[in-house]
Amino acid sequence: MQTVSQSTMSKRSDLERATYSLAEYAALHDISYTKTHEMAQAGTLPVTPLKIGRTYRFPKAVVDRMLGLTPDTAEASDAA
Repeated sequence: MQTVSQSTMSKRSDLERATYSLAEYAALHDISYTKTHEMAQAGTLPVTPLKIGRTYRFPKAVVDRMLGLTPDTAEASDAA
């Protein structure tokens, strides 16, 4: 039986993350980290963050679609 070490499991070089951190979200929207954190706490951001423990994570697919970084699947299927 082969075992996988903890350090091997924690490496995600081959996998793309599915979320943005609060700092990444703030940078993408060109607003300060503090303002973004306040808005996340107040629930006034256009994207509902996932709260994991004390951290906020933003679904990458939703943010990218909102910013136009990836084509919308509905638009892509209509064009075909």
